[in-house]
Amino acid sequence: VVKPLVAQELTTSRAEVREAKTTLCREPSLTAPLDKSRIEELIASSPKIKQAYELRLRLQDIWSKRGGNAEEMLQALKQWCQDAEATGIQALRDFAEELRSYTTAKAVAG
Repeated sequence: VVKPLVAQELTTSRAEVREAKTTLCREPSLTAPLDKSRIEELIASSPKIKQAYELRLRLQDIWSKRGGNAEEMLQALKQWCQDAEATGIQALRDFAEELRSYTTAKAVAG
């Protein structure tokens, strides 16, 4: 999701796009102070990158609570998908659709 969006939003070299993608996808607790500054620059440079980054963090938070109530997690995932689709960002919409297919398949199998 991040790579195509970063490539679309940033008009920089391929190396810079690759670096930005890596920085934005890194686990926040493992992010060095310099990278945190870079993340701030990236999300300030593009509202779409900011939306995608914030949604990525929310999804990561949902996944981190996997051991909790399954129904709450499913509802959180559904809400995340709705929010991702509402951004109008195609990469997020595609990912939300793919994520929904997993939750639908699991619900049918369960």
